[in-house]
Amino acid sequence: MGLNELTITQLKDAFHKKTAKPSEALNDVINAIETDNTLKEPVGAYLELFKESALAQAKRMDERAAKGETLPLLGVPIAIKDN
Repeated sequence: MGLNELTITQLKDAFHKKTAKPSEALNDVINAIETDNTLKEPVGAYLELFKESALAQAKRMDERAAKGETLPLLGVPIAIKDN
């Protein structure tokens, strides 16, 4: 099971226990999106992927998590739905 398949609670626990980093979770999400885009019939759920800025932010979240900082959604990847 990849980090992208964990619930938010499981992901936060993994960050707290330092068994996973926010950047690792983001990389799993990016890999899942990119894999979907290569399929014969992709879901195509994402219109835009701001990969570079997301990775930079995830690195900052790694540093904050390493210092023991906690925020409700620190390091949890999110997507915004657009209609």
